[in-house]
Amino acid sequence: MDTNIFGIGMNELIVIFVLAGIILGPERLARVAREAGKFIRNLKGYFSSLTGELKAELDILDDSKKIISQEIKKVSKPAEQKPAEIKPAEPKQVDPKPVESKLDEQLEAK
Repeated sequence: MDTNIFGIGMNELIVIFVLAGIILGPERLARVAREAGKFIRNLKGYFSSLTGELKAELDILDDSKKIISQEIKKVSKPAEQKPAEIKPAEPKQVDPKPVESKLDEQLEAK
């Protein structure tokens, strides 16, 4: 099992912690460790919120792509339209009297 962190093995980490304890002293080392913990916690929170926002944006993008592809399919392949019902035209009722009177007028004019 490889326990390297940033290319530093477990033995090197122990040496670094011992040197930090000697240089900083026990009081400052505890404060530095606490501040490092807060920093790492804030960093994780930042990245988790960033990940959530990116997932939400990608979901919105995927939804819009689906809607656009559906609209393109509708436009490129229109739904089958039923032909309009054709009704036979009803015959017009013609009043023969006006036609006869017009013919009589034309014959009298000649």
